[in-house]
Amino acid sequence: MGLRNYFIDFLGRIFDKGTGAQVDVNLEELTGQVATKELALQSAINLIGNAIALSKFETYAKGQPTQKEDYYMLNLKPNQNEAATTFWKKAIAKLIINNECLIIKRNDNIYIADSFTRTDSAFYENTYQDITVNGFNLGAKYKESEVIHLKNNNQNATSLITSLYNDYGKIIELSKASYKRNNAKRGILKIGTAYPQTEDAQKKLKDLIEIRLKEFYKADAGAILPLTAGLEYDELSKESYKNGTDSRDIKNLMDDVFDFVARAFQIPPQLLKGTGTEISEQLKAFVNLCVDPLAKNIENELNAKLYTKENYLNNTYVRVNTSKAKAASLSDVANAIDILTRNGVHSIDENRELIGKEPLRTDESKKHYITKNYEQSK
Repeated sequence: MGLRNYFIDFLGRIFDKGTGAQVDVNLEELTGQVATKELALQSAINLIGNAIALSKFETYAKGQPTQKEDYYMLNLKPNQNEAATTFWKKAIAKLIINNECLIIKRNDNIYIADSFTRTDSAFYENTYQDITVNGFNLGAKYKESEVIHLKNNNQNATSLITSLYNDYGKIIELSKASYKRNNAKRGILKIGTAYPQTEDAQKKLKDLIEIRLKEFYKADAGAILPLTAGLEYDELSKESYKNGTDSRDIKNLMDDVFDFVARAFQIPPQLLKGTGTEISEQLKAFVNLCVDPLAKNIENELNAKLYTKENYLNNTYVRVNTSKAKAASLSDVANAIDILTRNGVHSIDENRELIGKEPLRTDESKKHYITKNYEQSK
């Protein structure tokens, strides 16, 4: 049974007691069921997308760092309409939601495909056609070697989350409904035996029940309920009927959804929810378990499609450096900079790039130093 039909049937069973009352279901009230999942999913996508956007695509030619066309395209301006940050966030979103993302290279620019059709082959290259970019159909057929096809190795996490949430979301909505019922105003309208049975009196009684009582319940501030002779209204205290769910229970259920999504993408749950302490340790775990494998996936595909086999074997390649995504503050990288410098791994310029500063590009700043502790023994 679909979710919409489930709630219509559920509400129908509550109100259809032979009273003839008609129930109109407002579907807007049910959107919270989807919104909780979407909030958790979009939080994960934004977190991962921001981490990749913070990463640096380092290009090398014969083992030496270079900053040429590919460097500019991957780090600054992939195409005439998008900046690199926007481009990679969009690519990550498609990769997570669709479990794949197709990138087309055209005229030294790269574009993300909105949709495409792939024909798989065992011993020949896969082909791609019906490709659209920003609503424009390219009309051409591309071979596997002519496209950048990013694909998650794991089963589609988004589909798994949706399947799980289809049942769990109902529990959240029922908890919300229970909370509303428990905190709603309730009262008893006593109609005395002496109340007139005339048509006019019955019309006023109907007006009282259907209109004035409803407005009385909706009032945020103080309100007065005028009653005629023969009518008496007693408001029930919440303690007399309240039980079960409170707002904390609902929040805990929503937190569970964030936990499900976090586990699916190998994100520390507290980091996804923005709670807890030890942000630095959470960031490290997030990058190591979630971002680095994804970055390696992107890196491998870029090297396979942007460079030839001969290029790669001669140390001409691209590398995705995610170190900036790990640092919560400058103090987090200070010790690493010290170790990298005294071991001769980093120059001053490389250290400055690590903390987001412009390299000096002097002869001295390009030199590598090593302490006497690490000198070769004679």
